[in-house]
Amino acid sequence: MNFSKIKEYKKEVSFTVIIIGLLIVIGILVLKNNNYKYDLFYYHQIVPDIELYNGLSIKGGNVTGEVSGFVTFLNKDDQPKDLKQYYIINFKGESASLKEVIKMRGLPPKNIGLTSLEKVRETTEDIEFVDEFNNSFFVVKDSGAIWMIGSDGDKTVLFDSEYSYRDLMTKRIRSK
Repeated sequence: MNFSKIKEYKKEVSFTVIIIGLLIVIGILVLKNNNYKYDLFYYHQIVPDIELYNGLSIKGGNVTGEVSGFVTFLNKDDQPKDLKQYYIINFKGESASLKEVIKMRGLPPKNIGLTSLEKVRETTEDIEFVDEFNNSFFVVKDSGAIWMIGSDGDKTVLFDSEYSYRDLMTKRIRSK
């Protein structure tokens, strides 16, 4: 009789060990799946939707060349959550053309219009261009960096390198 109890006990222990083992395997698979989803989301967020570059040449008061960048608001709360805004600006001395591209989550990037910019002012530090909506675009002479002040007072910066874009997006994802 003791022998049959020992056999039953072994079966119960074996069954319990198998159940615990299966639960551990399921837990590991769920964690791997969650990590995979996060990795896909993270990778999707830190890769820009268009090529970012700065090919500007600034000689005296003339700006020539093209710049493509991500528009980021200095006030983080003003930044749209599910929308990315890009500018492609082609400078030709006293004027420029601005192409605005937006990217909404789950949709391809879309060109939403072309705007003309005119040079209105030059200082020792920067050159100011204005569009027909009275938005100001400033080109910093030393670096070619571009920052903007909207007609509503919003201040934005154009991130024109993939490194700075990835750094910005990584910080935003980690702060959530």
